[in-house]
Amino acid sequence: MKSTLHLFTVFSTVTFIRSGRFSVLARKPGARDFGIPGFRATFTALLLFATGCHSPATSTTATAEELSQMNRDFAAAINAKDAVAAANCYADEATLYPPNEPAVMGREAILNYWKGAIDAGATNVSVKTIATGSDGSLGWETGQFRMDVKTPDGKVVVDKGRYTDLLKRNTDGKWVSIMGMWNADAPPTP
Repeated sequence: MKSTLHLFTVFSTVTFIRSGRFSVLARKPGARDFGIPGFRATFTALLLFATGCHSPATSTTATAEELSQMNRDFAAAINAKDAVAAANCYADEATLYPPNEPAVMGREAILNYWKGAIDAGATNVSVKTIATGSDGSLGWETGQFRMDVKTPDGKVVVDKGRYTDLLKRNTDGKWVSIMGMWNADAPPTP
């Protein structure tokens, strides 16, 4: 009496037949019969293929210099009054969480947000990295910022605070923000 035990499915069904013979069932009747050495070779090849498909990516750690470049580029863009360059520091799907405001989602909305900040008088932006870390293509940076905002009456309001950015390495190898948030140390003062 022949009984079968289903082992696994990978492109075709492999079954164990009590007689000690193994078969790979094809779509056509008359499956090819392999002996134990043939089964071992097939099983080993499939195992190596499956292991290769699921091997983890090699993890590389980025330097603090690499991770903090995004915020230095961002500060330079705001100081140059270039909202497009500021928005390019963010991934297409990025989200900003500004203090006391709704989330800003997507690069186009981020561009409009920073254009509004520039138009409102944001200038003299500087950043100082406090800590960074990464694993593979994901990273983070925390730091301190300082920004002047020129009000319509000519006064300069100084805003200082802390920020956190979650970063990813894009296809060009450049680190861009996927999520950014910040808060002030104190209410802005003139």
